[in-house]
Amino acid sequence: TTADIRAIGPEILLTWGSQTLTTITHPEVRMEVLLTIATAYPHLYFHTGATLQGITEMANHLFTLLKDAKKSEVDIVVGMKNLLPFVSAEFDFDPSTVQLYVKSILDLKSKAVCMPSSHREKYRRMIISGFDSSDTWDSLDLVDLGDLLLTMTKDDLMKIPSTSVRKALPQLVSGSVYGSTLPEIRGFLEPQIYTDACALWLNDGYGLERSEGIDYLKAWQLLARWHLSGAHLLNTRNNLRNSQATPRRIVKRQTELTIEEVPDIDYRILHSKVMNFLQDRYSTLSTEEAAKAVFIISQTQELLGNGSLVAMGYDPEKEKFTQVEVLELIKQYRSDETKPQDVEDKLNQLALDSQVRLIQKLVNLLNLSPAELGISSESIDHVNSLSTFAEEEEFVATVKYEEVDIDVTKAEPVSNEDLAKEISVLEQEIFAASILKNPDTILLTCNDLLSAGMSTTALTAGDIDRMPVKELKNCMEYLGTLRYGTRQLPIIWKAVHKKLFKDVEKVTPRDMIYLGNLLPAAVKENAKFLDFGKPALEAISVLGSKSDLGVEEYLTTRTLSSQLSMKEIYALGRMVCGITTEDVLEKQLLIKLLPYIGTLECHVKPEVGSLLYSMLKPGLDDQALTGKSASSIEEMGWLMGILPAKLYQNIPASQLSQFRPSAVMNMRTMNDLSAKQLLRLSPQAASMVETPQIKALNLSKVRALRSAAGEDPKLRQSLNAIVTQFERKLAVIVKAETEELGGNEDLDLQPDNMDAVVDDPTTPEPEPETPTPEPEAEPESEPESEPDDSPNSQPSTKGDDDGAAFAILPSVWLLFISFSFYYVIL
Repeated sequence: TTADIRAIGPEILLTWGSQTLTTITHPEVRMEVLLTIATAYPHLYFHTGATLQGITEMANHLFTLLKDAKKSEVDIVVGMKNLLPFVSAEFDFDPSTVQLYVKSILDLKSKAVCMPSSHREKYRRMIISGFDSSDTWDSLDLVDLGDLLLTMTKDDLMKIPSTSVRKALPQLVSGSVYGSTLPEIRGFLEPQIYTDACALWLNDGYGLERSEGIDYLKAWQLLARWHLSGAHLLNTRNNLRNSQATPRRIVKRQTELTIEEVPDIDYRILHSKVMNFLQDRYSTLSTEEAAKAVFIISQTQELLGNGSLVAMGYDPEKEKFTQVEVLELIKQYRSDETKPQDVEDKLNQLALDSQVRLIQKLVNLLNLSPAELGISSESIDHVNSLSTFAEEEEFVATVKYEEVDIDVTKAEPVSNEDLAKEISVLEQEIFAASILKNPDTILLTCNDLLSAGMSTTALTAGDIDRMPVKELKNCMEYLGTLRYGTRQLPIIWKAVHKKLFKDVEKVTPRDMIYLGNLLPAAVKENAKFLDFGKPALEAISVLGSKSDLGVEEYLTTRTLSSQLSMKEIYALGRMVCGITTEDVLEKQLLIKLLPYIGTLECHVKPEVGSLLYSMLKPGLDDQALTGKSASSIEEMGWLMGILPAKLYQNIPASQLSQFRPSAVMNMRTMNDLSAKQLLRLSPQAASMVETPQIKALNLSKVRALRSAAGEDPKLRQSLNAIVTQFERKLAVIVKAETEELGGNEDLDLQPDNMDAVVDDPTTPEPEPETPTPEPEAEPESEPESEPDDSPNSQPSTKGDDDGAAFAILPSVWLLFISFSFYYVIL
């Protein structure tokens, strides 16, 4: 029933595979199951082992079912939901359907798409058909699209108006799922970055370096660097402070120092509030007040236009420009990467002056209170104290580039629509940079990195090299808190090391703490760079929480000859996993710390595992050794993988679902577990199995492990290779039995009936085929005598039929005994 299907849920249904789900006999049940699958968020594909091929097959099947059922476009996109990106057919939806799908059907997690490059391009065309070209998008369009922007090309992203980017960027960054970490990714103990998990899934689990995975990571990096470019624009244009204001002023009064803080005002937000109040109240203003409002806007536009022209090297007195032409000149100039920095700073200051002047004039005109604006009266006083357009007002007094004066006494009434146009033109001029800067050329600041959020992990070595040293130092602690992808981590660390620590022989403990998540890359590249002295134990604990490397350096630096203390073991964390000698470990202390050690998720060599078990065995009670309770298995964690083979026999199969993936990694061979036990492993634990661990499995155990692993393509390939090997052995046996029975090929000797004969892992490999030796020649018979006609002669009772019966008798007995043996084994 529908209730049953929904109760089971898509996460479990996905483990059954597309072949099963698309061949359900009852059409309505099949439809309900696939509709339930369509509600699964994309990240569930990474956990369940569902393959890209399987998801594509289910998407195409459901799409065909909905089409054949004559469903409307809206019903199709509602039903397809998260499977729509995997449909192979080209989309031809109405633009209103596309907008409905993006805005109302998909939520944040659904928009974090994970699909191959060909599907991303098709999806991009669908978005453009619904939202038009990217140069027409406003901030609301960007917020609606969110992580779907990953399907856009670089040209699409760079054409988006800067005003839209500026307004939408905070929500785009905070709402992005791509930078989040996902636990229980198949084949990995530690949580993985969403983008890495997706790339692995697109590559069927075979690393990140295959084409589809690489292409996906490039698409994400393009989007993340666009976020960085937008963050730079946001901070450069909107978070500037007037040059006359200083962050703080220190006034000496007798023997005290009083620090007078300047209010922290976001002029962008305050400016937007004031302009919104103007448009809302404009219809209630008197004619004179309305004319003054229009005059303030026009005069500010004139000051901004003339000041920008002069800054860019034009002479407004000799060259006449319209407002549109001035706006285009500013856009072109800002897109020039070779322009002087002082001119850029001047243009930014003029933009800020425009915002401040409008706030000053319109707040007074509209009589807005601090409470209405959501700021303090001190902030309003501070804004009114600022000086704007000092040089420009002096210039405009004698020269004008366009007749924009408005005589307040003779002004005609201006409609709300015309006012909105005036404001729009002015804001375009204030924020004139429709083409964002190329992220490969901008000088990022610490504020830019903070504004970009997790997109900061897409930094390149060139970005870090261009950053001022002071800005990079200010952001070291923030960089150390970010989670980096497998490919990005060494790139970021090498660039940081080159920029800040090139001439540093050994980093200080304080800097080690700041480096945080960069420490694993640092210790892997050069462990001697880090301080492993005992005074740096707090800093070492940061490394120990993230990596199992560096313990040898710590033991070498350690001057004490005694065994490790409890404090040291706690501080070393996962580095304890690298200890290979018992000289520095105290048995009783290890036993006492057993619950802590079980949480370290170590992966040790077999000889180290045997050593640890011998040390921990005295402190383990029978319950822990046999693992009869779920709590004991959970407490031992990865240590369950270093137990002797005989102890696994005592563990109930029902408890194997509590086996940690790290415990499976540490087992020498999966043959230590029975088929029933293997069947109860969790998919995540089963995904940790490596090929050397399954070489000795018999056929029933292979089938059990394959069932536990779900649709994991990497593990299934290894297991199928073993099945193929068994089938070859079976073919040899069938052939031998057939020949023994005189070439009767109609015998029922199929694999299902002969499963047990190849279940024995000791069954030898099939020998090369050799000719069957001819039977020994029988002695030459006497010439056939004439029949004896005497009455005493009797017909012979040993004819040819009897001879054949006696000849086949050994084979019949052999077949009977073999089948009896097979039956007992089964």
